[in-house]
Amino acid sequence: MLNNLGRVLLVSCLVCLVAASAAGEGPVIKVHGPVVIAFFDTQGGRGFDTEVVLDDFQFYAAQVREKLKKAGVSFEQVYSRDFRVEVGKKRRTFRAVKMVGYFFAAPGKKPLIEYGVMTDADLMQLVRDHFGIGPAE
Repeated sequence: MLNNLGRVLLVSCLVCLVAASAAGEGPVIKVHGPVVIAFFDTQGGRGFDTEVVLDDFQFYAAQVREKLKKAGVSFEQVYSRDFRVEVGKKRRTFRAVKMVGYFFAAPGKKPLIEYGVMTDADLMQLVRDHFGIGPAE
């Protein structure tokens, strides 16, 4: 049997574990229509290669943002390995298995996940293929 101090310590540990787990889930992206979530895991370490990939990721994100907006697709950038996607009352936690990629989501549609840096043209093609929308380039 645990004494009172033991119970307090056990409850404190459990609260810490739950808080740490919740903190690791990252930001919440609410999905009301088609959205592309560009993610980059900033905790994967730094180095020349990582910096080059990050530069490319940010360059193409800047290039595609307005094109997606014109096509009626939201665009979110997340600098975390974990994030939550909320569609209606359902919330799903996503944990990336690679440093960089894209999560395509829309209500009533199965998500699509692509890893690696993509050009704006590649992203627009996937938007057309997955969501069936977007201007021709």
